[in-house]
Amino acid sequence: MDKVCFKLKIKKRYYLKKKKLREVQEKLGDYAEVIGAKSKVEIIETDLPDILLVDGEPLVMMLDGKPLPTVKGALKMDIKSSYVVVDMGAVKFVAKGADVMSPGIVDADPSIEEEISLLSLKRVIKSPLQLEEV
Repeated sequence: MDKVCFKLKIKKRYYLKKKKLREVQEKLGDYAEVIGAKSKVEIIETDLPDILLVDGEPLVMMLDGKPLPTVKGALKMDIKSSYVVVDMGAVKFVAKGADVMSPGIVDADPSIEEEISLLSLKRVIKSPLQLEEV
């Protein structure tokens, strides 16, 4: 697979205050476990979506003010909701940015509705592939 490299312009970097951290954890919902109780959480404001560093690792990103786990963050937790499992044949296309189409979906969380964020998973190894808005 081709590597894509880019420079990230950092505008600000600071630790989140407890109140703001609680808000982020509430918005993360089921994914809040990615931020541990004693974790140090920093926010990096960039020209791209902002990134939350949890103990120095980029585990959460902010998309339109809504926190979502990064693929690295999703790998650190047990995904129980808001997921779609795609067929291995669709993986290379989804990994390159294609939308997940219904023929490539082999399993999904039954509670998924329109307009939610979800994690796409590979069929065999069930590892996070990407995040997207449905």
